[in-house]
Amino acid sequence: MAKRHRKNGSGKEHVDRRQPPGEVQNDRKRRSVRTLVAAVLATLVVIAGMLWWIPGRHIQHAEQAIGQWRFQKAQQHLADYPAWGMDRGRVYYLLARVARQQDGYALAQEHLRTATSGGFDRQAVQRERDLLDVQNGDLNPALLQKLEIHLDQAPDDRPAIYEAYALGHAGLGQTSSAIDLLDRWIEQFPSDGRPYYWKGFIDLRSDDEDSALTMFTESARRDHALVESHLGKAQILSNRSQDGAALVAYQDALESAPERWDIRIQMAETLWRMQRQSDAVRILEPIARSDASVYPAGRRLAQYYSLQHQPDDVISTLTPMLKFFPEDASLNYLLADALTQKSQHDRAGEAMDRFYRANSVVDTLRYARSEVIRQADPEKLASVASTYRQFDWVKARDWLETATKVLPANPLLHRQRSEVLRENGFFDAATREQNIADTQSL
Repeated sequence: MAKRHRKNGSGKEHVDRRQPPGEVQNDRKRRSVRTLVAAVLATLVVIAGMLWWIPGRHIQHAEQAIGQWRFQKAQQHLADYPAWGMDRGRVYYLLARVARQQDGYALAQEHLRTATSGGFDRQAVQRERDLLDVQNGDLNPALLQKLEIHLDQAPDDRPAIYEAYALGHAGLGQTSSAIDLLDRWIEQFPSDGRPYYWKGFIDLRSDDEDSALTMFTESARRDHALVESHLGKAQILSNRSQDGAALVAYQDALESAPERWDIRIQMAETLWRMQRQSDAVRILEPIARSDASVYPAGRRLAQYYSLQHQPDDVISTLTPMLKFFPEDASLNYLLADALTQKSQHDRAGEAMDRFYRANSVVDTLRYARSEVIRQADPEKLASVASTYRQFDWVKARDWLETATKVLPANPLLHRQRSEVLRENGFFDAATREQNIADTQSL
């Protein structure tokens, strides 16, 4: 900086240290550039952090949901994973795990192939393939020998390994081997509620409701977020007509998985039995208004309005439903009654004609059911299911549960049951049945 000298008032020489205007301007420009560069670098750091954090958050939430068996939620998080994310191989690996836990053998295999092509850890993919085969009942000596290898190689994944091997043994009726694995799981992960749930599941298959209830209760105590443990409790208590206790269990389940309509529907049915119809309707009304194809929600709503002598509400509830179930006996009877109250006698007569025709068909099936079950003919079993679904939806749901027990390896029946479960609002169960059908069709 150039120094300029001048004398001050006392006669002493004063050094003027001010920069020339040009230098001052250049210095300001340099400071502005440094500030801009710092701001750009800070922005890039934030963007880089967001690019890492946003995809990672979806992965983390999906893994948590899978651990709680909230598969709809897990799939939602994985679907929201951004296209520019760097870990899409892991997304398909987790989708494969969801598919495996929903009996989707073929779909899981497809996702694992995509995970491999996406560069995900090949050892983890192979381990998941082994778990898929084991859970599907392939307990050959080579896979049995791999149990300890997998446990040693992936200590953080031991719960999933124990689960798959235990379910594989249980599916083949090897209960003691399954229980041994569940006990090892409990010993190594004492706070995990899932092995207790599976013990209860095995007990329930053996018709030991008391032990199953104990196991479900213990499972829920150790991990309150486990939806299926609360539902297991609720269903046993409901079967025993302990509706008050069942209601508490349904409330606990709904707290853990508010996205599940099947919990709301079962909770509403419990309230209905407890003569708390208005409370049941408050739960069902949003479902019925959102999706008219969910039969039990709309039908209960129409029944309530009919009991309250609100024909306009009955008609407005049933009108969209009848696009999906035009010949259903119960819905047409409720419609005919409401139209009669509105003095719309021609339309009421048409609805009543549909009711009588449906009842006639259903009465005919009543006498043919036993013979169809005895013959175990898949086409006849499916035909009865289709007829029930057309004329008496509630009976279709019950019939298909029986039919899939008569012929558990028939994909047509599982596919029909999937459709009915979806109309029942049981979306996770519907997905499982569809996966079973797809696997059996291979």
